[in-house]
Amino acid sequence: MRRMTSIPFARVGARYPESLRAYLTGDPRLAPRYAVYPSTEAGLAAHAARIPEPPRRAELAARLVEYNRALEASPAALRAAESLSRPGALAVVTGQQPGLLGGPLFTAYKAASAVALARRLRGRLGRPVVAVFWNHSDDHDLDEVGRAHWFDRHGGLRKALALGAERGFAVADLADPEPFEQAVREVLADLSARDDAGHESDASRSVRKAALVGKPHAEAFSRLFARLFQEPEDPLVLFEPRLARDLLRPVFARELETRPHPCAGVVARGAEAWSALGFEPPLRPDARPDLFLRTDRGRSRLLPDGDGFRVALTDARLSRAGALALVEDTPERLSAGVALRIACQEYLFPTIAQVVGPNELAYLGQLRGLHEAFGLVPPVLVPRATATLVEPGVARAAAKLGVGEGYLLVPEAWRDAAKARRQPAELEAACSRFRADVADSLARLFRSVRETEAPAAGGGTGEAPDRGCRSDANRLVRAGRELERRLREQWLEAEGIGARRVERSLAHLLPGGELQERVLGCLPYVARHGAGFLADLAAAWDPFAPEHYLLFPA
Repeated sequence: MRRMTSIPFARVGARYPESLRAYLTGDPRLAPRYAVYPSTEAGLAAHAARIPEPPRRAELAARLVEYNRALEASPAALRAAESLSRPGALAVVTGQQPGLLGGPLFTAYKAASAVALARRLRGRLGRPVVAVFWNHSDDHDLDEVGRAHWFDRHGGLRKALALGAERGFAVADLADPEPFEQAVREVLADLSARDDAGHESDASRSVRKAALVGKPHAEAFSRLFARLFQEPEDPLVLFEPRLARDLLRPVFARELETRPHPCAGVVARGAEAWSALGFEPPLRPDARPDLFLRTDRGRSRLLPDGDGFRVALTDARLSRAGALALVEDTPERLSAGVALRIACQEYLFPTIAQVVGPNELAYLGQLRGLHEAFGLVPPVLVPRATATLVEPGVARAAAKLGVGEGYLLVPEAWRDAAKARRQPAELEAACSRFRADVADSLARLFRSVRETEAPAAGGGTGEAPDRGCRSDANRLVRAGRELERRLREQWLEAEGIGARRVERSLAHLLPGGELQERVLGCLPYVARHGAGFLADLAAAWDPFAPEHYLLFPA
């Protein structure tokens, strides 16, 4: 039976960036860096009146409907996409690169958070508020996108790598479905998600149907997320940049024709302001426009060159007029970088709120002023839900050791509990007798030696055993203690609470000492337990009372 609980965010806060902790506690230093701060439900409701009508609302909504229909999204998701065509409808936007196996768990947590916040705002505002997931398929960091980790059925940490051979190309340009599907097949085979009769589990079958569809990586990812979030009352609408590049001509043109380029100026000024607050700026100042051109060499940055531009990775050069003609004639070849994507988002969508991770929160704090540079209104930033999945075996080990749920993510609590665990009275008594017998035997042995030596020396008490004998005796005592330790550890392991079991449990909760949500892939958990834990998180999460959630999937 699934269940969940929560612990104060302060229990895990030290594992997150200082800027996130400052934001959640309402640190007044951050007020100038965010449009609405701190983020509250009342602040969001008031901000709704400031959101302008997007210039291409109807066209975008129609494309969203067709794209999500092609993904076989739920009827509720299609209705939600269509509702964005109506004046006054708003969006809660989140997004992430389309990672292998659905990306790390936090990717799904962002989507669940957007769904939950949209539901809450619909009730508060009495108008359509749609959760939108922006699939960052323009990203070309394939080393990050093409990596995934999971635990197999034997408790071993496994790793899948794909896509590396196509470095420099955007995920959207990868047409071969095989790398993504091979990783999915490996996970499903590795987990052996079957019942006692050998039949594939419903959860595993659902993943197979959603992910093994012969589609390129970016689309396969969107199809998977469309299937994960099919609750009739809480739909998720998927979006990819390729759907709307022609609608973004004004944003692309402004970034190119203005000198200095708007994104570059905001990044530079923001870096100084962010540093002055005592934080490390996540984005380095860069004088180049934040715009890329698709070429046969990959995703090539446009580089300033006199009054025009050079195209990175190629010998091509564009005049300013030539670059603007490219925007007008073939916008499908252009894509935005990290900063410009923010302007694209608010130009396309009536975004009342953006659900963000810790790193996004930091770079959006650095990018304060970007929206104004493009004549846009910034959304309210709401940090996503944070959570840890607690597998049944881990929960059982914690219960046996007496590690409370509030301390599951404290390694010292596990290790101290294991050390403090008393062995059975019978084993304790046997060890005590063993120690006493060893001490008694050694004493009798040394006494016998002294008594034997005394007559040979002509009387007296005899000499004490030499230093070498004493050393040998001490080694015997230490060997006895080591034997006791191993016997005790063997008993603890048999009980499921030994050092190896403790370390395996910690590896599930904090793989490599890192937060689980940042390391382990989403899809293996869905294949093992189904997607219900995501619906549970969306139902329970309170965006304005930060907690860390513990999800017990079965």
